[in-house]
Amino acid sequence: MSDDEPRATAGPAAYPAIDLTLGAWRPWEAATQLAAALGVALPDAPMMPASPLDEIDAGAVGEATVFHAYAVAGLLSAALPQNGIVAILTPRFGLPLRRDNEWLFLFLKRRSISLAIVGDEPVTTVIGRSLFERRAGVVAPAPGERLLPLTAEQERLLRFFPGLLPRSLVGAIPIDDTGLVAVGADRFLIPPAWRDDDPRATAPEIDPMAPIEAADEGFAAFAECHCTAHFADGARLRDLSRRLETAGALDIAADLAERARQVARNPEERATADIRRQEVRLRLGRFDDMLAMPPPSRRAPEPDRECLARLKLRAALAAGGTADLDGYLGPLADRLAGGEPLAADDLLLLDTHAAVLATDAAGRALTLAETVREALDRLSDADRRLVHRNAMTLARIHEAQGDRDRRRAALDRAFATTHGLRSLGEIVEMNILRATAEAESTAPAAQGAWLRAALAWLAFVPPEAAPPGIVDLLFGAGADTVRARLDIDISEALADRMTAAWPGLTASVGGEYPAIRAASAVAPPQRLVGGPGAVIGWSASDDATPVYVRPRVRLVRLVEAALATLCPALPGLARGVFLVEDNAGVDIPATRDEALSVALRLRLPELVFGTETISLDPESRMKHVTGIVPRLAPTLSVVDGSDGKAVCRFGRHRPDVTVEGGRAELVRRLRDEPAMSFGPLRVVHGKTVTETEGLYRDLELLGVVRLDVGTAVAAAPQAPTVSR
Repeated sequence: MSDDEPRATAGPAAYPAIDLTLGAWRPWEAATQLAAALGVALPDAPMMPASPLDEIDAGAVGEATVFHAYAVAGLLSAALPQNGIVAILTPRFGLPLRRDNEWLFLFLKRRSISLAIVGDEPVTTVIGRSLFERRAGVVAPAPGERLLPLTAEQERLLRFFPGLLPRSLVGAIPIDDTGLVAVGADRFLIPPAWRDDDPRATAPEIDPMAPIEAADEGFAAFAECHCTAHFADGARLRDLSRRLETAGALDIAADLAERARQVARNPEERATADIRRQEVRLRLGRFDDMLAMPPPSRRAPEPDRECLARLKLRAALAAGGTADLDGYLGPLADRLAGGEPLAADDLLLLDTHAAVLATDAAGRALTLAETVREALDRLSDADRRLVHRNAMTLARIHEAQGDRDRRRAALDRAFATTHGLRSLGEIVEMNILRATAEAESTAPAAQGAWLRAALAWLAFVPPEAAPPGIVDLLFGAGADTVRARLDIDISEALADRMTAAWPGLTASVGGEYPAIRAASAVAPPQRLVGGPGAVIGWSASDDATPVYVRPRVRLVRLVEAALATLCPALPGLARGVFLVEDNAGVDIPATRDEALSVALRLRLPELVFGTETISLDPESRMKHVTGIVPRLAPTLSVVDGSDGKAVCRFGRHRPDVTVEGGRAELVRRLRDEPAMSFGPLRVVHGKTVTETEGLYRDLELLGVVRLDVGTAVAAAPQAPTVSR
């Protein structure tokens, strides 16, 4: 053995380990480490909305961080043994665990993965309960012994590099991998015995490590927060904060913004740091902190002062305040009333102000909101997100005034911007609003809307990602809710609403109940079943009865009972899975023709609607297909491109779609010519009905056209004017 050869090395960990000893300083730190250990490729993490208008769409769908954590947990748990174990080396010195890691751990735990901690019990901020356990035999890897001492540079790397150490840095320092635990092909876990120093008390040790910041953004965030203030780079901190905010790591972005303010050296730097702090606080909903910020120095640049004033105004509006801070909104409203075109962000500010005024000053609110609506109507390309927000504001004002008809009209205007694009979360919210807009709470229309809201909610996963609009409608704006409890709270609230809307409806007690899931194109239902108000997919299943929390079980049983009143055949199908079909982004089918349109789209053999059984064998199906009327999607605008292409823009949720050749010609034909069913269209195209259907089904998959029958065609809102 040579003098520089190690005598011992750290062996491979018995369980995959996640090193959070120095906290988490990268987005999705725990998921990335576990994926590296398991050899799993993770999907790209969602980016945060880039503007307040983008936030309208993002918020309508649900909490992106929770969705991603749920999806990633599914991938990682599939790569672990059943009832597998993951070791977590927990943060020391009060360093942060981070929100995205908490959500990942929650969903791993739900998939029966044991989270065995080594170290202190982590402090959670969003979960509200402990997910962790201690297991005999799950210990931290020990460092290997060395004959030659490490240099100061090498020791600093082991002591203060957070998370897994990349192989590139191991070679660059250089340091051999003795005593490190290999994780995947290119990373190493540093045994926590090296991490005995609180980085907040050892800043001079971190100062010389500045060159490493360029090689690893996570280390840069860690080092800039813990080095001596004299060496901290305010511009670097602000840039890192923006980039990490965009990547969804809001809590890291907030820490970096606070640090930038601490190390700011003059009024200009303090103002730019305060802007960054306020921007992140706005994302996090910390409105009280925003409003408590003192005004900037008079020596700060005027554009920065104006930006800070506008941010504080947005915080005041978001917090429900009606005061016009610094007199900004009054002149803006006067300019709008005078016919001056305003930027979309300014229109959004005025509309938000109108929404806040709705409760205590409905008349003034109505005048302002109508002025915004008129400005939008004058625009040929008004942003549909803003059109939706303004219509929802008008609905709120009409509700405060007791004008039920005008409220329904405003809701129709809002919902028209997402027809064919709605997520399940939006369908829940839409049906709650439809139900509460009815004059009689027990009217069939209200009953059907509550039933569809409940079905969409039961199919929405994970429930912790629920859009804030649902929470506000059921519990009131600003209600003290815990996101980790939303399954319990929302299921209970919807069950109470259904009980009130359906007098005499009782949920069965004991026995089996169906699983309820979102329909999937991979496994379509065997048939559609329902009646006036709601139709679902059904498939046989031998799986065991799913385990739900008690309020969800109650809601499932109420939904099952309500569906049985609509369709006598349903009780005999209870041993199976209820599959919630959203009719290509519209709503859960509520009429015979809507259900028939879905059945034809999915090529199902049978539809049971009320007491009627509609067979869709090939011959019968062909008769119904002949009556399908293709139309451009109501939310679509079409802009002709060059070389026979057509660019299709949806305005909300979906990216542009470009079609060319024969597809572009079909789109232009639908745009320019009167609508007709497949019966006469087959003659126009010189094809059979089956071939004609195939042409348009391809476009339907892209969301460009809708293929409906009968009254389902008339129920769709009119498509907007399209450019040529």
